[in-house]
Amino acid sequence: MFREKVSKMYGHLSPSYRRIADYLLDHHNEAAFMTATQLARQIDVNTATVVRFAQRLGYDGYPELLQDVRSIVRSRLATPRPAAPSGENTYETCVRALEQETENLKQLATNLPSQEVMEVVNALRSARTIYVAGEGRSRDLAHMLLGYLKTLGLAAQEIETDVSSAALTLRNLSPDDVVVAVALDPQCPDTTSVVRLARERNAQTIAIVGALSWPVSRAAKIGVACPVDSIVGVASPVAMSALLSAVFQALWSLQGPKMAELTSPYTGTMQRLADIRAETPLPPM
Repeated sequence: MFREKVSKMYGHLSPSYRRIADYLLDHHNEAAFMTATQLARQIDVNTATVVRFAQRLGYDGYPELLQDVRSIVRSRLATPRPAAPSGENTYETCVRALEQETENLKQLATNLPSQEVMEVVNALRSARTIYVAGEGRSRDLAHMLLGYLKTLGLAAQEIETDVSSAALTLRNLSPDDVVVAVALDPQCPDTTSVVRLARERNAQTIAIVGALSWPVSRAAKIGVACPVDSIVGVASPVAMSALLSAVFQALWSLQGPKMAELTSPYTGTMQRLADIRAETPLPPM
């Protein structure tokens, strides 16, 4: 029941309430044994906010909410993650994987926070420079976002997350800049450090993450979560890449006539490069 209530009301919850909801969904095993005060301390909100959150969902108070969270834990203990059906072939495995990705995309569309998405789009549009960071498997997604931003003609560059390279890139960081962190996994200490530094320098900070309870999201001013479930237990990038594409398309539509100005010279330059390449003789073998 708790999941259903959160899913139905998520788009109308305040940022603080969403942080509580995300923590309870992502860490229900731990939260099931927390008092309201312990939960509040864990996610840096007031105890009264936790109680009001429970009431906002329709519970009499926090104990009744906690009872529902514990039922999730009991259900998971009673029904462990299903293994692949006996005799399942490769095609059937692919179908199961696609069904999970479809569910992730449905959840993303259902729970996508309108206010945060608009804040992300507006921040990217108005930034002097956009810095994009991602480490490990998240780096490919960071490169995808970087390509989208450059296509839009926005001033964007990658942050190499090792300390010396990040320091060199961010030495002139200002409040007019935006730092975007992309994280498929909760453990991304270098990216989290970059976001914390950017926040200290009063730059706008955005985290595109698998869960808002992750340290990198808590370090950022704006966080947007994407479902990353997969049938093998390794975080899936599909919903996150879809969100990055959606943000790109939203930015494109807002750019309007400017995109025609950008696209025309790009197309002409690409065609000229292709012509030059065709005219260039190959060296003898």
